[in-house]
Amino acid sequence: MGERLPLEMIKVRMARARELGLSFPQYRSILLGGGRDITAFLFTAEGLHLKLTRELSIPDAVRDKLGTLRRADLLALSPSGEVPRQFADELGSLAEVTIKDAGAEPEPHYSWSQQRAALRDLLRANAVPAASVVMIGRGAHQQGWAEAAELVKYLPRDEYFAESA
Repeated sequence: MGERLPLEMIKVRMARARELGLSFPQYRSILLGGGRDITAFLFTAEGLHLKLTRELSIPDAVRDKLGTLRRADLLALSPSGEVPRQFADELGSLAEVTIKDAGAEPEPHYSWSQQRAALRDLLRANAVPAASVVMIGRGAHQQGWAEAAELVKYLPRDEYFAESA
């Protein structure tokens, strides 16, 4: 049987889970799987429920949840054809949060190593270790990006934003 944590440590971890917008079981699973705290979230456009039309739109509940996140960088993957920095700025303005940086999402024809490089380049540019990044996305192909980059966790948007969307 595993070592039991003191009650104070559990309270600290529960508070950290709330800061990150995670349930305690989600946060505990990430800590056990990665062995370190989360330093960043990496969001895909689909992971944020964005509707890409002539202008971006985001559900109010998703905007509200992003506004509650603390002590973790917010990174994003810009959809194909978007300029990553411009996308990050527009998304940050729309969501009323600071999006630290964005990178281009991997193209559908990318190999596993190209997918890995696309995400790892963004993380490296921001001095964020992959082993402390949780990716919020949608679909098996985006989960594959997270696996290729060896991120600590991939969470489907419907799970992360369950109470928000």
